[in-house]
Amino acid sequence: MRELAALATGGVQRDEERLFWEALLGCVRASSGEDEAGTVTPDDLHGIEPVARAEISFFAALAAYLQRDYPRAQWWLQRMPTPTPSLQARNLLLEADLAAAKDELERSASLLLAAADVMKRQAQAERRLTEQVVRALSLLASDVVLEPAPLGELEGLLAQPRLRSMSSSLLHLLGWAYALHGDHRTAVGCFVREELQAMTPIDHLAACLDRMTLVFLTDLREPAAASSTTALIEEYARVLSWDRVDDLATLAQCACLLAELGAVQSALGCCDLIERTARMAGPRASLAHGSRLTASVAEARALALHAFGTRDAAEPASQAYALFGRVRCEWRAARMATLLYQIGHAHPWQERARAHLSHYPANAFPRLLSLGVLTRREREILTLIRAGERPRAIGAQLHLKESTARTHVKNLYRKFGVRNYAQLLAKVM
Repeated sequence: MRELAALATGGVQRDEERLFWEALLGCVRASSGEDEAGTVTPDDLHGIEPVARAEISFFAALAAYLQRDYPRAQWWLQRMPTPTPSLQARNLLLEADLAAAKDELERSASLLLAAADVMKRQAQAERRLTEQVVRALSLLASDVVLEPAPLGELEGLLAQPRLRSMSSSLLHLLGWAYALHGDHRTAVGCFVREELQAMTPIDHLAACLDRMTLVFLTDLREPAAASSTTALIEEYARVLSWDRVDDLATLAQCACLLAELGAVQSALGCCDLIERTARMAGPRASLAHGSRLTASVAEARALALHAFGTRDAAEPASQAYALFGRVRCEWRAARMATLLYQIGHAHPWQERARAHLSHYPANAFPRLLSLGVLTRREREILTLIRAGERPRAIGAQLHLKESTARTHVKNLYRKFGVRNYAQLLAKVM
């Protein structure tokens, strides 16, 4: 939001100048957590020329937004004149931030695309404003299905040298857009390019997480190279600074993937770090992420506890499911419904997972429909089954009783929807 404030143009005179600085001071006070942040009223704006009135109204709305007084922020935005394309795009961007803070993710994405369209039609589009739109869209990338039409226009931004610093955010955005439409090959291509073009360690980590998360969500075969990937992610999570609120979404994705890879303690450590950082950030965390950050932490805890083989995963999974369902993050709600079905074997959860996934093309998330989440031991056993081993040999190699190995194999039958060993082998090979 400080960057948004820096986008304002100057040029206001006399009363306009006084009101402009009062509105700007209101933003500074609001960002510092002061209760009385705004002193400008609508009556002050009578007789002031449109550009100055737009600047003052924008900062009054921004101050209300920072105070989380969303009705007042919306009131100012609705009455803000937009005499130039730049002011119109900035208005749309703040309105999109307001919608995201209220967990209205689809509306936020629509407003951001509208802002991008306004900037596209400008001969000299403001680079920083375009970057703000791209960054805001990238935060929604994995949770909102974008229509195919804007994707070509977003790809066109990659060719613009002035936006080279935003290539990682653009590729992250495009990769998830294609993934949610079921085009996994193009999505992986975007994530590989994202990894190659990463300009910072956090960008490199985010690209690696995007690629591996997509593999876990779509590949019916268990992903390989888990140990090297786990070591890389654990090292990044340990050494990087996580003081930027926007980066907490990456850390939450890191926790989920570590849980999938069986690194339970590291995943839970990431969850604790997110909660500490969010508490220190105060309202800024909810402004940036709405309820999704809380849901993501619960999701990662549920995956980690389930991988550890405990039924304690049910409580965080239920919390994450409720939050994701409310904000319509459909595939993430489906992942939690699948997990709850595996914990309690209640068939309604399976039906709920299918209902959530019906919002995507049939091939978007095949693993969630037919596999869901395996425990660490089940992953080990599945690897040996692919190698042709039978329960007795599996038990010997993993130092398990044969009866215990057979129990795990039966659980795999249930999760894959098969009735015998031959059907399981046919499905996973």
